[in-house]
Amino acid sequence: MRGLAAIVMASLVVAGCRASEGSPPEATVPTAPSTSSTTAPIDVSVIPPVIDEPYLNAVLAALDEVDGEATRLIYRQKKLTPEAVDLLNAIYSDDQTDRQANIWLQSLVEDPELSGILPDPGVRRSQVDTLISASQVCVFVRVRRDYSKVAVDSTPGPLEYLVLRPLDRSNDPNGRNRTAWMITADGYRDDEAEPSDPCRRT
Repeated sequence: MRGLAAIVMASLVVAGCRASEGSPPEATVPTAPSTSSTTAPIDVSVIPPVIDEPYLNAVLAALDEVDGEATRLIYRQKKLTPEAVDLLNAIYSDDQTDRQANIWLQSLVEDPELSGILPDPGVRRSQVDTLISASQVCVFVRVRRDYSKVAVDSTPGPLEYLVLRPLDRSNDPNGRNRTAWMITADGYRDDEAEPSDPCRRT
């Protein structure tokens, strides 16, 4: 699978990016007291016995926030700073961090101003399309990604595939990743076929 940065950054440089729900309205008329309780927030810092789509969407949102922070640092400094690498390493495995960093470096060489990125870039939005397999040691998921807050051209690209494994805490000594997960594979196949499930071996 191609790395996320290969999908996003290389295309931002060459031709633009390849690629909430609103809250219900509050009642305006007095009503009888409600017996329903407020839904507890999802704790992404732990791995639950059952991994479902709402939990994964919360995890992905937290990982996207860290990725967005790295993107803003790189865009503002117009270089791959050590802090940006630390942020990438907080959410990616070592080999994926190297891959992301190398593509950022290539992008900066080809377009030092990173003109394919919006000024003051926001955060990509990842949403589960299909939860293919999940256990407490490996998750394989197909996601839709929205880059409209990041890229000048945010035309939707193919569905992407992620592999998540439990976070190696040594990768994140500063606690930037508040989830229990890191991304160990990220991208899509050129023929857009579904890759084999790497979690079946674990």
